[in-house]
Amino acid sequence: MLYFKLDKIMDERKLSINKVSSEADISRPALTAMYNNDSKGVQFETLEKLMKYLNVSLGDLIGEKKEQNIFSFKPTVSIKGIIAAEKTKTDSESNNGFVQVLPSRTLPYDAILLENGTLGEKFNFAITPVDNYKNISKSTSYLQGKAESPNLITSLLITFYRADGKGKQKNVSDINAFLGKLNTEATVLMVESIFKSWLSVYKLLNNNYKNELSELLLIDINLIGNKTRIPLVAKTNKNSKSSDVSLDFSMFKASSKLKGNDTYSSHLEFKEIPENVKMPD
Repeated sequence: MLYFKLDKIMDERKLSINKVSSEADISRPALTAMYNNDSKGVQFETLEKLMKYLNVSLGDLIGEKKEQNIFSFKPTVSIKGIIAAEKTKTDSESNNGFVQVLPSRTLPYDAILLENGTLGEKFNFAITPVDNYKNISKSTSYLQGKAESPNLITSLLITFYRADGKGKQKNVSDINAFLGKLNTEATVLMVESIFKSWLSVYKLLNNNYKNELSELLLIDINLIGNKTRIPLVAKTNKNSKSSDVSLDFSMFKASSKLKGNDTYSSHLEFKEIPENVKMPD
């Protein structure tokens, strides 16, 4: 985004709008608009007059502000708290009526958006791995054997939401707008960032995490209180010599019809906030 640096130049030289307007032969309203960066259009003749009067180049007079959009997130509960909760081995209901689910089944996150220098309202998302073997008919040859059915994660649900302290749903129009602005590349980057964070926690809870991940992983992004839904598919690449697991979205990228906003998406970053750093309010 372009902006005028006229205010800085004039202030440094202690020049008034009246003086420059009169001596450079530029209308006062036009000069005032440029000084306050409220101008919606400037004639090149006006720019030439200013450059000549101030003895500056066009680059000295006009700058470019790079759009900055940051999606920041972190697990709602500390790693220590997550491990302690998992050791209970069962879901439970708290005194306020909330159902506390094991972190390995659903891991909640806090998130916030910084868009063009403006910090939005905090929201949440949760990662839920889905074992679709529970839905496979018992007539399959595998289940006819004596061996137990494997826990195979074939899907990941990424559910966005916003609620108050009592669990009442709050407005999510800004989250819906954010998801709508993501193009294919930005959507993939978001999922990769979220998956990497989730996996770093999940493998602390389950030593068999690699074997539980299906070779083909379906990912469903959805928003509570809205019909927004973004389905993706990825191949899981498992490095046998390390703990790394990465996602290959080549197939999704080749067939994706997501449009989004390319300018917004190209200036979007995804950052996980360290555990010892407080989430911005």
